[in-house]
Amino acid sequence: MGGKKVMLKLRILKFSIVLITVLLSAGFLISCVNLKNTTAVRETEQVAQSEPEQQTAVEEGTTTETKAPPETTAAIETETTETIEETLETIQNGEVTILTDDEIELNGNVFGQGTKWVVLAPPDIIPQIGWFKFAEILADNGYVAVTFDYRGFLFENSDKDIEAAISYTRQHNCDKLFLIGAGRSGTESIIVSNRQDDISGVVTLTSPAKAGNYDALSIVPNLNIPKLFIATADSGYVEDANQLYEAAAEPKQIEIIENSSQLDIGCFDHEPENALILTNIMLDFLDNN
Repeated sequence: MGGKKVMLKLRILKFSIVLITVLLSAGFLISCVNLKNTTAVRETEQVAQSEPEQQTAVEEGTTTETKAPPETTAAIETETTETIEETLETIQNGEVTILTDDEIELNGNVFGQGTKWVVLAPPDIIPQIGWFKFAEILADNGYVAVTFDYRGFLFENSDKDIEAAISYTRQHNCDKLFLIGAGRSGTESIIVSNRQDDISGVVTLTSPAKAGNYDALSIVPNLNIPKLFIATADSGYVEDANQLYEAAAEPKQIEIIENSSQLDIGCFDHEPENALILTNIMLDFLDNN
């Protein structure tokens, strides 16, 4: 009997151990399931929280990219403006062709860079080369000088040729424009100045008060722009300069160069001292007007 009781107790003990083991295993599985569910919930919450942050980041990135184009556009506009300004300030120096209203091509030359222009009209029988030395001086002093040859030496339509040179300057950035005419070209420069609205001043050099159909003496009383009448003492045009000066409206001035036998621009080649005097007179006039 004693042996049977012991065997029964052992069986009960084994059954208890198996039962406890089963219960523990079930509890462990339940815990794992709960842990997995909890982890999944937390991951879901983290994803839910991160999505607004990602959306915000995307929106911020979109905003930044949206702002970039205006900055790029502004840079392009600035660069374009600077290019236009550089183009306006770049002037072709050397030989140019000047086209008249009646489609005649004139041979011309341009000296210098800037926005202050001077049209140098040649005298009766001297081509534009007679002005070259003074044109180079003008270029050295911040002016742009234009010289040209008339279509012929008979002075027919020469006023149109001067106006063509004026039109050429308006193809560029021109803030100031002066006319300087030697000999009969000075007479015609007075006539042309009266037709234009934006001439800054006019200079005549040993010019007649009247020349053919051109009557400067009847124009100067109503010409209100600055005027300078120059004559060399022995040129024979001192009286003309005095007549023009007396008849002219203000502002006006007159200069007579003594001890010179040269007509108009001849002193640039033959009388260096008088050429310097003439240069200073004309530069003072241009700089002060």
